[in-house]
Amino acid sequence: MGRPRLPPVFKTCPVCNTEFIVSSRHKDKKCCSTECAGKAKRNKFKIKCLECGKEFEVISSRKTVAKYCSEECYYKAIPKLYSKENSPNWKKVKITCQECGIEFEVIPSHIGDNSGKFCSSECYHKYQSKIYRESNSPSWKGGKIKVICQECGTEFKVFPEALKSENGKFCSLECMYAYHGRHIRGENHPMWKGGKLKKTCEWCGNAFELYPSDIKANRKYCSNECYFKSISGENNHNWNGGSSFDPYCPKFNEEFKERVRAFFEYQCQMPGCGHIWKPGEKKLSVHHINFLKDSCCNPSIPRLFVPLCSGKCHIKTNGNRSYWEKLFTELIMTKYNGQCYLPKYQPNL
Repeated sequence: MGRPRLPPVFKTCPVCNTEFIVSSRHKDKKCCSTECAGKAKRNKFKIKCLECGKEFEVISSRKTVAKYCSEECYYKAIPKLYSKENSPNWKKVKITCQECGIEFEVIPSHIGDNSGKFCSSECYHKYQSKIYRESNSPSWKGGKIKVICQECGTEFKVFPEALKSENGKFCSLECMYAYHGRHIRGENHPMWKGGKLKKTCEWCGNAFELYPSDIKANRKYCSNECYFKSISGENNHNWNGGSSFDPYCPKFNEEFKERVRAFFEYQCQMPGCGHIWKPGEKKLSVHHINFLKDSCCNPSIPRLFVPLCSGKCHIKTNGNRSYWEKLFTELIMTKYNGQCYLPKYQPNL
């Protein structure tokens, strides 16, 4: 059987006079909410401002700290309280410089540091250079020692910690490079991986040598000449039966090209470009949408053309030809009702 349940307790909030109910476990609760509890704790006290004399209220936790009613009064009082003779640093003390002996004045708070010992930074550095040097320096390790250069045999001095590096073995960079050039090479080099390896060129069949790093890069050819031959003609992934060598239809002449350009108002039809040709610029290229050079002479082939910028826009159509053919065909059929050139050349410039 469980513990008997105690009845609730009815209480009245001393801040807002609202009645509220609490459980018997919380019968000591005085306020209905945390907001009212905060207000109950914040009993305010009246204090007189030290600057303007106006009375103001503060919470109990600040009654011994608060002195001013506002920031304006605080900033007005500070110059009065900490100016001239009221400042703890008002009375300067005369001290003799430890380096040059000249008497100078410092504020009391600076007596313990270096600014209270030397009249200037020059005197401070002169003093340090005399007192903390060689054996008097806390980082002194015996000074420089004599060492013989491993390359030229010249005697030179270095600090003991330099013996761990190349600086403690050679008198100059020239000697270090000359020594490394003779001794740290080939199998003696820390990056040595067996030297060059032999491989057969996949195009000409000649044997050639290359480093292991080139093998990881999948180098297959002995020269650039063999590489370009391997991707030329029928070996190229864009090979189209040598159509680039086929002649254009005689009707595809400059007069016809102007009719195509004029139909589209001399504007590039590449999506995202929209460049409009201006006199003095290179003329727009007239692109065969179906990539057939005899479309002007063969009545069984639809005549579909668009003007494109002769540079970057026209070059794009050399790859993924089926995509560009479909895109420009839909453009001509939907936007221009299958028309793409003027029936007779009509210059509009």
